[in-house]
Amino acid sequence: MERDQLKVEVANCTQFIKAGKLLFGWSSIEEEWLGKSRTGSRPNTFAPTKERVEDNEKLAVTDGYIEEGIARKSSCSFGVKKFILTRTGEIEMASNIDVDDILDAVDIDDSEYDTSDDEYTPNSSEESEIEDEPAARRAKPPKAKKRRSCPADTDDDIPLAVLRDRIRESREEDFDSEMLSEMLDSPMWAELPLGPTDTAFKGPIEQLLTDGLQSPYEFFRLLITDNMLEHVERQTNLYAMSKSGIELKTTAKEIEVFIGLYLRMGLMKSHCVRAYWSWETRYPPVAEEMSRNRFELLARHIHFCENTSLTDEQKAADRVWKVRPWLGMLRTNLEKIIPLQDQSVDEIMVAFKGRSGLKQYIRNKPRKWGFKLWARAGSDGILHDFDVYQGKRDTDNSNRVGMGGNVVLEMTRKLPTDANFRIYADNLFSGLALVNELRDRGMWYVGTVRENRLKGCNLKSEKHLKKEKRGAVDSKLEVNSNTVVVRWMDNRKVDLISSFVGVEPITTVNRYDKKRKQFVEVECPAIVKMYNKNMGGVDLLDSLTALYKFGIKSRRWYLYIFYHTINMAVVNSWNWYRRHCSLLAEKSLQLSDFQSNIASCLINVKKVPGRPAMNSPLTPKPAASSTNEQVPFADVRLDSVGHLPEWTTRGRCKAPSCQKLSFVVCTKCKTHLCFNKDRNCFKDFHSNK
Repeated sequence: MERDQLKVEVANCTQFIKAGKLLFGWSSIEEEWLGKSRTGSRPNTFAPTKERVEDNEKLAVTDGYIEEGIARKSSCSFGVKKFILTRTGEIEMASNIDVDDILDAVDIDDSEYDTSDDEYTPNSSEESEIEDEPAARRAKPPKAKKRRSCPADTDDDIPLAVLRDRIRESREEDFDSEMLSEMLDSPMWAELPLGPTDTAFKGPIEQLLTDGLQSPYEFFRLLITDNMLEHVERQTNLYAMSKSGIELKTTAKEIEVFIGLYLRMGLMKSHCVRAYWSWETRYPPVAEEMSRNRFELLARHIHFCENTSLTDEQKAADRVWKVRPWLGMLRTNLEKIIPLQDQSVDEIMVAFKGRSGLKQYIRNKPRKWGFKLWARAGSDGILHDFDVYQGKRDTDNSNRVGMGGNVVLEMTRKLPTDANFRIYADNLFSGLALVNELRDRGMWYVGTVRENRLKGCNLKSEKHLKKEKRGAVDSKLEVNSNTVVVRWMDNRKVDLISSFVGVEPITTVNRYDKKRKQFVEVECPAIVKMYNKNMGGVDLLDSLTALYKFGIKSRRWYLYIFYHTINMAVVNSWNWYRRHCSLLAEKSLQLSDFQSNIASCLINVKKVPGRPAMNSPLTPKPAASSTNEQVPFADVRLDSVGHLPEWTTRGRCKAPSCQKLSFVVCTKCKTHLCFNKDRNCFKDFHSNK
């Protein structure tokens, strides 16, 4: 059968054009080809005109069939609605043409033909009309849609369903690979339970860094290291010289004191920075450590990247280049913390209302204007990775998993693969493609999802679920990937998607019933419980960061990000410290006390005593009484810098093993200590933990 004829009957012009595209590779049809009526009164009539398609082939509109690549169509109106497409030539079909597509295009069902043993049987004798009869002569068909078949199995007149089966058997690689991939990737939903999954955690487990519990200052300095402070020192001195022409001569220790004063301002907030040095609102823990002018000078010139070290292309590629070195070093130090199995990805807003191209507006956030940060945190609120959102960017995965999905993939990139980490995110990030991508990395996923991202998943509508009792559930399983989608009716419908947890086991939650004016128990699927328990890590971090954060106004937008990272480092080190306290079964400090401890150590550790402003007449002298003396933190007491004895009024010795009276005071620790021929508490106090 070297030559044969493909014949397809179509019911309207849309099918006529679609089947022609599939049979003969038409890339597009100009709108005018559909034409207008000759008189203009019948817009559905074809005009016998010639138009050009994208491949520059002309389509002749003449007499009612397609032959050898030429489209022919009589100029009759749509009232006939019966057209026949034929093609004479070799039976070999191009790789981008598939008979299934033709059948779908013209809406022909296989059930009309009996294709067993490559034979067919007409469904009725009434349908055994001659196919070659012109469409214009054929009578108008009835309204009921009928299928046509051929009277005999001849070489030149074969039903398309039979021909499709023969072509599939005769060719080995004619099926379009792209079409096959699309069919395999298309989701298949069914009302089935979630299949078994193994989510046993295979990642690293938290261990103590030392034999005992480290101090708050030590935890903080694991995140804010000496290298970071020395980098800021170099860049600040360079920026002060290039901008103002002054020799600032700051040091890493002075930058450390600057950060400590900023943390103290967050514990005792005032309306502006200068209020801490004002006579009426003076705050000695800040004012006595650094002069106002020096603090403002550092705040004006603190810098993180040399402006001339990057090209214009590099600056355009990274819009946060001014603070990128600081962010990069901090992100690297966050990897020191062992992540838990449950990790959540969410957004953080850094409040800012000034001028910047990175500023975002999110209507439903408490801080609507500011910089958006993507963050990944554990269920205990410990931050493990973050980055600044710089606007829409084209990435390799953005078209496949979307912008939100690409954020999740980037935030989880540093996690070990095949360790069964469980990722949580909201509907901004969720999608079926993201779940499959994470599964390929050996990670599981739970998150809320938007309805328009569930192609072909027909769940019960919200109206239907409201008719049922509160807590009604409907679910569907994507068979190819073993991914479940659950719709739960609470105050309104909630859609969730997961790769490892489904509806069962169903538990109950308390909800307030307005009609009965009391709390009632409502059924709740397991996926909702799992999501609510582990999703709030980033929100917990964000809420704790805002508790003791002081806002210093500046025209330089990147300083707002810098100050926010300082507060995030404090909260992160506190959560890390609490994790170690639980391992050692010890009581932990509150966040305010923890931050106060860090601030005092930043100011006093390795600090040389004395400050010029201390001799100012505005500075009141400290009280001579020893009743207000406090034992300094161990980090300050044992730093071996600036601890000198001074003879003052008599006071009680603060050494743990001594309660005697002494006239000697440590000039740095401000505590009375015995220092005589019989007792040397001064030495023991500064050398023993």
